[in-house]
Amino acid sequence: MFVHSLFRVFLLYMVSNAVLLYVPSFMRDVHHLEPQIVGFILLMDSIIGVFFAGLAGKLADKAPHRTLFIGMMISIMGVFLLSVSGMIRLPAIFMFGIIYLLLGMGGTVSMPALNSIALLSVPEKETGSYMGVFQMIQFGTGAFAAGLFSTLVEADHNTGEISVSGFTKMTVICLVFYLIALLTLLWDKKLLKEKNNEITALKL
Repeated sequence: MFVHSLFRVFLLYMVSNAVLLYVPSFMRDVHHLEPQIVGFILLMDSIIGVFFAGLAGKLADKAPHRTLFIGMMISIMGVFLLSVSGMIRLPAIFMFGIIYLLLGMGGTVSMPALNSIALLSVPEKETGSYMGVFQMIQFGTGAFAAGLFSTLVEADHNTGEISVSGFTKMTVICLVFYLIALLTLLWDKKLLKEKNNEITALKL
């Protein structure tokens, strides 16, 4: 299951880094929001993390797989709204406020559960070694995200601005990544259930 955790964290952090790298520019270049407004919207993510990280950690301790599932579904809603943002008839500041509320809440709920599941799947005496690899994957995804998405989201006239069609394709790829991550989570739950059934059978 640790291999699943590595693959899952790679996918989720790819999405997280894509949002971090390109959504602020999308707000500025396409929706013409002032830099101060963009900064205020981005601040929501941090504020949500500060207020709800403790609760998210407690939920992850009690039911990590369920907590991760809930967090991912909230994040999926945020990324889906990003993908259809051009069709939403709301002032941009409110629309992106809602999107970052969902992304911030989803990320805050997901991350402790993601770490908890990884810890549960490694030998207790080798936790440091395994989690070192886990964190290396987390930090390394920024370069992968930039390499994968940079040419996709750049406008055709090479001005450094964001392409609307390219940005939409990026969000669709992010949604696919989430769906694959969800499949690995469901697979983990199936394996865990089978393991528990085997343990119960042995006790009988």
